[in-house]
Amino acid sequence: MDASGRVAVVTGGGRGVGRGVALTLARAGADVAILYRRRHESAAETRAELQALGRQAEAYHCDVSDRERVAETFAQIKERFGRIDILVNNAGLASWGNFIHDTTPQEWDKVMKTNVYGPYHCAREALPVMREQKQGWIVNISSAITQNYMPTGGPYGVAKAGLEALTRILAWEETANNIHVNCIGPGLVETEMGRKLMHVEDLKPLYPQFPFGRICQPEDIANMVLFLCSQEGSYIQGQIIYVSGAVAGVKS
Repeated sequence: MDASGRVAVVTGGGRGVGRGVALTLARAGADVAILYRRRHESAAETRAELQALGRQAEAYHCDVSDRERVAETFAQIKERFGRIDILVNNAGLASWGNFIHDTTPQEWDKVMKTNVYGPYHCAREALPVMREQKQGWIVNISSAITQNYMPTGGPYGVAKAGLEALTRILAWEETANNIHVNCIGPGLVETEMGRKLMHVEDLKPLYPQFPFGRICQPEDIANMVLFLCSQEGSYIQGQIIYVSGAVAGVKS
């Protein structure tokens, strides 16, 4: 699958799933702008990896929950790269694991602003560019939690459900503009965040508990992103695709 000539923006692109997505798109020929909120060193390393693949790449410090900062960053990206073809809304924030009764308004707001407002802010900046180009691809990264809501996951689960609703509404609105909008719902992914969520330093001992005897890798998500942004995936629109190895999304 070929992404040559395209410019991709990947939020939360400095590490984890975002890094995997950025590298996969670059290997397919795309130039890449990654956005990161923390971990400047990780973002710089990812940028260097992208450039080593022969692609144009930049890393921008941007908290996607900050509307004004998002607008400034996308203006810089447009000036630097000249276009925006692909937007991957990957940046996310988990909640603390409390019951809703014990969740503070401050935590609720913080999770919503990153996981729902962030993708909205980014899409709002990217869409005028994509409309002018008469094509574009938006892929939102949700979570398999929306297929199996659990106690103590309130803010995160509600936010990801909102992101999936945003995906479907945008798909309806932007089909006439040749802009594809889809969503991926990963299960547990073998990243730093995945290890923190499971309270372990190594996820490998958990492999036997999962279908296929392994845990989802960033590349599993990245390959689906690439497919959805390719000609091969051009008839897929407004879909929520769960990449979880049957942990979620399979109904009996």
